[in-house]
Amino acid sequence: MSQSKKKTSTRKKTGSSGRKSTQKAQPMDEKLRGELIGWGIVLGLVLLTLGIYLKDAMGIFGRGINSLFVGLFGFSAYIITIYSLVIALIHLFGALTRKLWGKLWFGYAFMVLISSL
Repeated sequence: MSQSKKKTSTRKKTGSSGRKSTQKAQPMDEKLRGELIGWGIVLGLVLLTLGIYLKDAMGIFGRGINSLFVGLFGFSAYIITIYSLVIALIHLFGALTRKLWGKLWFGYAFMVLISSL
């Protein structure tokens, strides 16, 4: 008895122009990825800042964020959010040297320490 093999035909995907697509997914450039993450952080900080300053205008989100941050940091929460936003923008636009970065983080740690008193 002989066994017969069944052939299965495979199709290669073609694009809209009828050509075979041979493009591979390119990994995202690291600089672009870092910039997108930076803008996401800036937008998140803007939302937090607006939630703290405009608590009633932002609805339940603003009241919740205001209660959380003022409860954790006291009235220095108003300063910490602006300071964090400035640090993120300076870092995003690349105007940050290593010496300045250390000073900014020291100032941030100092504000958090003062707010806990």
